[in-house]
Amino acid sequence: MGRVVRYLKARGITEITIDTVQAHAAAAGASRHLARLDKVRWCKGVAALYARERAAPPVPTAVPEARNAAPAEGAAKPDAVTFKLEGFGNHIDMYLEAKRQAAAVRGSVRGRRGTGVPQTTNGDVLKLSAIWSKELARAALEDGFWRAQGRWATCVDEIERIARRAPPSERFAQNDHFWDCCYDVASFLESRSIRPGFWTMVYESVVEAVQELPGRIHDAAKEARSWFREPLILGALVVGAVLLLPTVLARGRG
Repeated sequence: MGRVVRYLKARGITEITIDTVQAHAAAAGASRHLARLDKVRWCKGVAALYARERAAPPVPTAVPEARNAAPAEGAAKPDAVTFKLEGFGNHIDMYLEAKRQAAAVRGSVRGRRGTGVPQTTNGDVLKLSAIWSKELARAALEDGFWRAQGRWATCVDEIERIARRAPPSERFAQNDHFWDCCYDVASFLESRSIRPGFWTMVYESVVEAVQELPGRIHDAAKEARSWFREPLILGALVVGAVLLLPTVLARGRG
């Protein structure tokens, strides 16, 4: 970093931002990591998420569940919150909404990063960990996935060790760390421009297109011998899926 700053100052550039560092890192002979656009997006995503969390209004220590009528006084709260996290355009909004819904039922305290930490139960974190594991799997083809997956796997191991040995309705013992792990997953997914539900769309689009191929290939090969027709259909299915996938991937990132 220092090498890039000296390089910029020597050329009269005094307004130094993460973008100018990235743009001149290679010319300055600095680490190749400083020139990577994906790392720049990741840093900006983390900063934006932190700013939005700090700007969010504080959540009272006990409020009725969002979108539902307030439970009767003294009524038992559910072992696990019914999270409604569909339809979000990005994982930052999805993460913040998960926190809001959890805090609305469980209450929230200020965490070590200065942001609110929902007091989720063992049942809550088990449900959320399954949701975030599915979302992280959508980035399996992205650079940096295995590092992110390794960090998340460590968190999941801790969840399994603690949450499954205690009653679902009890407060999870490591809420601060758990929500930090969710924060990391959301930031990583946002830095790679992965959208919630992306692979579901890929799967459904490919299946829909491939399902139409047997009839088309059958019509084209109906005069062929039966022993030749079946390999042709199977081969067309494979080739069709391979040819369609890049187009569907591009649509999912649009």
